[in-house]
Amino acid sequence: MKKLITSLVVMAAIHFPSFGQTDSLRKVHAGFIYPVSSNGRNAAQISNDFSLHLLSGVSKNENVLSIAGISHHIKQDARGVQLAGLINQVGDSAHGVQLAGLINHIGNSAQGARVAGLGNFIRHEAKGLQLAGLTNISGNTELQISGLLNVAGDVHGLQIAGLVNKARNVKGVQLAGLINLAESSDYPIGIINVIKNGKQAIGLSYDETGTGLVTYRSGGRVLYGLIGLGYNLNADYYGLETGIGAHIIKREHFLLNGETFSQWLTDFSDFSYNKHGIRLLPTLRIANRLEIFAGPALNVTQSDAGNPLFRDKKYLWKKEKGSCFTGMSIGYTGGIQVSI
Repeated sequence: MKKLITSLVVMAAIHFPSFGQTDSLRKVHAGFIYPVSSNGRNAAQISNDFSLHLLSGVSKNENVLSIAGISHHIKQDARGVQLAGLINQVGDSAHGVQLAGLINHIGNSAQGARVAGLGNFIRHEAKGLQLAGLTNISGNTELQISGLLNVAGDVHGLQIAGLVNKARNVKGVQLAGLINLAESSDYPIGIINVIKNGKQAIGLSYDETGTGLVTYRSGGRVLYGLIGLGYNLNADYYGLETGIGAHIIKREHFLLNGETFSQWLTDFSDFSYNKHGIRLLPTLRIANRLEIFAGPALNVTQSDAGNPLFRDKKYLWKKEKGSCFTGMSIGYTGGIQVSI
């Protein structure tokens, strides 16, 4: 490593006397940190096919491959592949692949793939993949995947975020661990989906175990999310329910919804109870914003074997192993909700 650093410094030193040269294109650009490089202080006016910098490099355009230990600062366009330990910064457009330990920042548009440990930030349109450990922010886009947050203009493809997706118009799917936000999105998959041209409803529901819930359903014209909080009077349990639903049939006064759900009940002491299942909910609209619904459910239940909710209940299939009980049963859910 010491010999490589020494060689690059010597190379740069040899070129320093020719700082007056401003050749528009160089095959190779090597250096330590600007302006200690083969292009010297004119680096920002010179384009390169290949660049290698131990720490940080500056150039006008990059055409094929550029590698930097810390960062690239490309004044105009980047093509091919850029690899940086921390930051790739492109002043105008990027076509190809940018890989950075922290950030890829594109001043205009991008096409290809950008992968960053922290975030990808693209001012205008981004075609291709944006993959970030935390955040993707861009204009119109096709594919964003992040651990925390995606923000985009129009999406023609897919947004996947660990926490939140935000977009304008989505022609595709939004998948978020918690929240999807959009003006229009037919296929949001998340617990909370605030879609301007979609639907939100607050309701009350009751099921075969005696659990009553205050529910919030929100989503687009096809898919929606569900979250509910409540209480079970039969066993003095507190309850939480989440799920994903779909509008299977939509008419003016009738809807048929299908839902997959998970429900957890606990007294925060001796017993806990959970069930997971699918259900069909025929829904009748009895007023402009008021709906009633009721339908069957197929449940898979898991709990402590001594749980009081198992008393006098029939199961299609059941298994007890030690203190753990698992069973499959038919249930029901009914309720009322108001669109907001």
